[in-house]
Amino acid sequence: MTRTLDAFPDEFLTVQAGTIKFSRRPSTVQQALVFMDDDEWNKMVDTLFAEYDRDEITTIDVMALIRETNTCEGLDSELDVWIDEAGDFKIKVYYV
Repeated sequence: MTRTLDAFPDEFLTVQAGTIKFSRRPSTVQQALVFMDDDEWNKMVDTLFAEYDRDEITTIDVMALIRETNTCEGLDSELDVWIDEAGDFKIKVYYV
């Protein structure tokens, strides 16, 4: 079952600048993006931002797309956040 990201506090999406630390269980969308596997990141960028040079796309651009897509699915504590409207690209976030 899918639901919107609007139901979650802002802290679920981003963290304060300079406070992002690696975790195998990211608790924010931004943290999951920053530590996304390079191959997965490149595939996602090449597909969703094909008209741009890969090196020009930042997590800010992807966060904007995630906010626009506004969809997640999963259990309350383990969520798949959709990056694109089709749900072809997702990131796992552990909501605590």
